[in-house]
Order: sequence, then structure tokens, then C-alpha cells
Amino acid sequence: MGFKLKDKFMELLDDEDVIKKLNRVLKQKNKTPDNSEIMSAEHQRQLNIAMQENKRLENENISLKSQLDKITAENDRLENQINEKQRDITNLKSYNHDILEKYNSNKKELDELESELSETKAELKKAKTVSDKLKGYFKEPFELYDRYKNLDDGIKKQISNIISDKSIMTFISSCSQYGNLEMLWDHTKYLLLNGEDISVLRDIFGYFFELLNESAEKPLYVWSEDNTGIRYDDSRHICGYNSSAQGIVREIQLRGYVSANTGKIVRKTVVKAER
Repeated sequence: MGFKLKDKFMELLDDEDVIKKLNRVLKQKNKTPDNSEIMSAEHQRQLNIAMQENKRLENENISLKSQLDKITAENDRLENQINEKQRDITNLKSYNHDILEKYNSNKKELDELESELSETKAELKKAKTVSDKLKGYFKEPFELYDRYKNLDDGIKKQISNIISDKSIMTFISSCSQYGNLEMLWDHTKYLLLNGEDISVLRDIFGYFFELLNESAEKPLYVWSEDNTGIRYDDSRHICGYNSSAQGIVREIQLRGYVSANTGKIVRKTVVKAER
């Protein structure tokens, strides 16, 4: 039977009409179908959605790219600012370092100056203490020196061989010896008896009298113990200006002095006595 079917098939192949029909079928089968015929409406809708989404994404991508460009530009600007600030910070650090070094250097110098100043203050304090003592010690001779300079030139000329007023030092050293001190007392008495004001010379004599005693190992002289209210005694008194040779002593005009060792009167006291 298989043989008959084969023969039959071969016969059909020899049939021209069959061959034409077969060719038409094959051509129809191999023909490329149109997309619009194949694609369903649903597929078309989804494609449209996809295309719209793609378009949206493209637009969004363009917007994002624009934003990215702006952000990049802003980032560059900020980066430049940061770099400038970093340079400023570096410069400030360098400046601060220089300032700190200068401060430390100045502080070191200041500490040294303060140390020197402290020493100087201590030295000044010591010097002031000495100066105060010297001022106290020389206060009286300076005052006496000024008073002497204001004396009448005639009086100063009379005793120029006793007292020198070229300087304070020559003034102080004038009566550092007993001889000059004795002559000063005698001339002061002379001026007193002639009615002159002897207050300056009497005070100068008193200062030199004490100075001479202080410069000695022990006092050489002491003041006579004469007071007012006692009776005039020519063995220890001298009649002063406008004084009576008798009576009661009313005023000590120039005190005398005695030897500290012997008690002997060296100079009598000049007094004013009244009957």
C-alpha cells in the first residue's frame, strides 16, 4: 500500500496544476506579515507607554544633567572658596606663628626687664633708705647753709677766715677743728655785744659743737648748765647786750661750754641780767 501512495504522490508532483497550487501556498506561507497585523492592540498600547516613559526619562535626564552641571559649577566655586580659605588659614597659621614667636621673644625680654627692674627697685629702695638717712643727717646743715648764705655780706666777710661758703662740703668742714669752733664762738659774742642779730651764727655754732663731739671717740665738751632766774655770777657769766653786771639772769644770749673731762669752763655764758 505504501508503494501505491508513493506512486500516487509522484503522480501529483507531475501534475502542473498541483505544482502551481503548491507554489502559491508556499509563497503565502513565506510572506512577511505586517506588524500592524501581528501586533495586538495591547502590545501597541504598552509600546506607546514605554515610548512615553522613555521620552519622560530622557527629559528628566536632561533636567538632571542641567542640575548636575549647576551643582558641579557650585561645587567648583565652593572648592575654590575652600582652597582660598585654606590658603588664608595657612597664612594665618604662619602669621600666628610669627606673632607667637615675637610674643615669646618680647615676653622673654619683658621678663628679663622685669627682673632687672625688680633688682633696680631693690637697689633704689636701698639707695632711697640711704638717701633719706643722708637727707635727715644733712637736713640741718643744708638749712644752716642757706641761712648763712642770706647773712649780711659784711658779717660774712668778717668771718670768711672761719667759715667757707663755696659749697655745702666746705661749709661743713669749716669748723671740724676746735680752733675754728672757738673763733666762731668768740666772733659771735663780739657781734652780740655790738647789738647784731646772732641767731644764725648761734645755731651754726650749736650744730658744729655737736658735730665735733660726735666725731670724737667720746664727747670733748658739754654745754654750761646756766638757766634764767639765777643770780649773775661773773665767774661763769659775761654781761651781754644791754645787761647789768649784777642782778638776776633774765636771758641766756649765748651759752658757754666746759671741758667734758675736767669740767673747766672753756667759754662763759653770755647773759642779760637785771637788778
